[in-house]
Amino acid sequence: MATSVESNGQRPPSPSPSQSSSSSSASSEAGSDNKSHNSGSDDNGSAERKVDPYGFERSDDFDFETYEQFMSSYLSILARRAARWKDTYEDKRKISRSRKLKRFCRKGIPGDLRPDVWMLASGASRRKAEDPNRYKTLLSQRADPSVTDTILLDIHRTFPENVYFNALSDPQSLRKPLQNVLEAISISNPHVGYCQVR
Repeated sequence: MATSVESNGQRPPSPSPSQSSSSSSASSEAGSDNKSHNSGSDDNGSAERKVDPYGFERSDDFDFETYEQFMSSYLSILARRAARWKDTYEDKRKISRSRKLKRFCRKGIPGDLRPDVWMLASGASRRKAEDPNRYKTLLSQRADPSVTDTILLDIHRTFPENVYFNALSDPQSLRKPLQNVLEAISISNPHVGYCQVR
């Protein structure tokens, strides 16, 4: 994964290859049904596990037939929504907080537009423009060692069944980017620091 999910305004890594393909937004929303991710051996010695487009392992009794039936009808809805988004917000400068945008968001944002829409709608783009180096500056500072230790205790408990949060040795692991974000927040808000998960 070349990109990061850190709070730097960059696009997050695609949850699956289908999300980054040149296919329509609708099909990218659906993801792929039979994705396997090489995540090391499991209890049965198998190196591959079936996961959903977001990296969560599907249970052995996952009902692919029902899922396929649902997606076959839902894809047309996703395609219609994607077309509306494109018609309305093809020019990213038009994205601003409004009732219309709220309504669109509540119905679902096409996957390829989510990074831009959330950056703009949340006000993060404006804040980044005001201080473009803030995140890098925060990361260059050393977090309180006790805070870092507490964060590290929690990192391995974050989505342990998700293939994108595998061990740090996995180049696709999002553990380090998550640690960076949490440490930056603790430095930015020293009165809050970090509260360990209970």
